[in-house]
Amino acid sequence: MECLVFLHLLRTYNKEMKKTFWTMWLLVAAGVGFVACRGGDAEGFETADLPADSLTVEGFSGYTSWMRQGDKVVVYTLPGDTNFSVYRLPEFEPLYDFAVEPRKPGSFFYAAGLFLDGVQDSVLYVFSLQERFLSRVLLGEDTARVEDRFPGAPKVVYANGILLADTLVLVGTMNFLEKSHSITLLDPRGWDTLQRLDSKTILDERFNAVNYPFFAFSNGRLVLAYKNYKRLEYYALSPEGRLDFVRAVGKDYDRSEVAEMKEKRTPMDGPVDVAWGENQLYLLENAVNERGELLASRVEVFDWEGNGRYRLRLERPATKILVDEAGGRLYAIRPALDSSRVYRYDLGRFAR
Repeated sequence: MECLVFLHLLRTYNKEMKKTFWTMWLLVAAGVGFVACRGGDAEGFETADLPADSLTVEGFSGYTSWMRQGDKVVVYTLPGDTNFSVYRLPEFEPLYDFAVEPRKPGSFFYAAGLFLDGVQDSVLYVFSLQERFLSRVLLGEDTARVEDRFPGAPKVVYANGILLADTLVLVGTMNFLEKSHSITLLDPRGWDTLQRLDSKTILDERFNAVNYPFFAFSNGRLVLAYKNYKRLEYYALSPEGRLDFVRAVGKDYDRSEVAEMKEKRTPMDGPVDVAWGENQLYLLENAVNERGELLASRVEVFDWEGNGRYRLRLERPATKILVDEAGGRLYAIRPALDSSRVYRYDLGRFAR
């Protein structure tokens, strides 16, 4: 049986942790320790290696955000003359660029984030941090139409968000004055609060978010995938527009324990990025050495019921992924190292 070795994301801060790291690294070098064998592992995941082919796509930078909507990918990169570029899958064929202009002449536009529309493939939303409004973007074949949709958002910092329905937006927000993070379901027509979910994110002494969640949504099912300490929380959207908790997978902890784990230098094993399709959820996990250098990447796949299915080792280390299940492909980038290369993987049966 052919086995491959994978080391979870591990960060070291003091001499004791560094000693622990080197012990684990020597075990890995020897071919023992944490291993995933082709065909299956001890936790019930089917494992496999995925070979890559590469595409040349100019224009990515160290700060790049991307999102798939249907057969298109929208890329947001700073700095740039236009804010957004649109490509067609599977070849990343350039289609067009578009910008979301400031509502007030002379003001500076800064997108706090791309908010995916969880229902309509040809729609996404762009949130302006400075002007506090949510723009609706309709993606056409040769141009995008931008509409001012929801002005007057609260004066908070939006970390991420997703539209669950025409009048339901879930947002993760940071309040620097209170040094807190919240996950809130809002009606953007008046930005009324409809529901608050329990957040397991803290702000550290430098006001950096620790353990913030990625949002994934498909067919009325929501997952919060926490970044630093692996935990997946599954919710169902009710007909009344309420999110009902279903189950959790991974570590069991509350917000206070996040601060404790950070204080104790607990190794971080959560995903660095998350993608999803109608069938499954895809978590990108990275292995690093004691200097923080990226060594290898794998994608852990769960279904929408919380069952672990596959662990797929990528041929090339990556920091961001997106998935096109209909096309059976996964795309990965590492823009800080190579700003013109997209690596494409054939998922085959692993997309089902």
